[in-house]
Amino acid sequence: AAGKLPPGLSAVLLDSPRFLSFLHGPGDALAMDAAVIYQSDPAAILYSSGTTGSAKAVVLTHRNLMTTRVLPGPAPPDEVLMLTVPLFHVYGFVFCLRPVMAAQTLVLHTARRFDTRAVLAAVGRFRVTRLALAPPALLAIVRAAEDDKSVAASAATLQVVLCGGAALSPELIRRFSHKFPHVFVSQGYGLTETTAGFCRSIGVEESRRIGSVGRLSPGAEAKIIDPGTGDALPPGVPGELWVRGPFVMEGYLGDKESTSEILDSEGWLRTGDVCLIDKDGFLSVVDRLKEIIKYKGYQNWRTCFKRTQVSTKPQLLDTQTIRLASCQWHLS
Repeated sequence: AAGKLPPGLSAVLLDSPRFLSFLHGPGDALAMDAAVIYQSDPAAILYSSGTTGSAKAVVLTHRNLMTTRVLPGPAPPDEVLMLTVPLFHVYGFVFCLRPVMAAQTLVLHTARRFDTRAVLAAVGRFRVTRLALAPPALLAIVRAAEDDKSVAASAATLQVVLCGGAALSPELIRRFSHKFPHVFVSQGYGLTETTAGFCRSIGVEESRRIGSVGRLSPGAEAKIIDPGTGDALPPGVPGELWVRGPFVMEGYLGDKESTSEILDSEGWLRTGDVCLIDKDGFLSVVDRLKEIIKYKGYQNWRTCFKRTQVSTKPQLLDTQTIRLASCQWHLS
């Protein structure tokens, strides 16, 4: 079979005399110089999503990867995680670590596009308990369940849907819960620069807080800052979210200027997101700071709010808000 491989590919035959002699040879033959690795050493370079500009190379350290996978408790031995998000994105990259650490089953959806039927079939076939996806994929599953009553039955083993990348509308969560009452939706929030999520909802009770992405993970610090004055804001008042913790990136590769713009000398990272934290510590994402549209020179229209209002229409797949130049209001 090895002879049928395309030219240029190396093959190791596990039952070949050469490989067996390597395994049973002198112990010194297997000895290798141990590499000294520090927690501050780079472990991965992932690209940011580039939602507010060009994508940047984010340097993540071993410490970043270790601290972001601190688990709240021992993982169940029968847990099966299915990933439908790309592994080159920090979401999928980080979520691959937990099954490896816990020696659990990991199911990957490798299709170029999200295939609703294939995902649901895999959930039933592999008895998936946790499903990680993005909001558009959740909407596709809801629509499939609304069109076919047997869809919910095929996901009988499913316990948790992990969702990140964008905020879920309350209406979408309601529709999903109606079709899958045995499954709760756990929303998370994070950036490539924070080694994925540092905030998430844990358990059924926290997932019922519609509009919230949960509370801070252990070791995370956060504060809400007035973008105009730089002052810290009290609970319940929206402003730019700043975070600090061992999950914050080392910086942008070869770009000290961009790094200094987002990361200050005390380790605080400016997320660029408008958020609020309530008195119980639950975080809600209101908008992107750079996506706030000024109208009539003084009114701020939050694009996420407007999209949420329009997205309640079941006939629409997705919505987007943009601004247009206006000679009357001098909008630019």
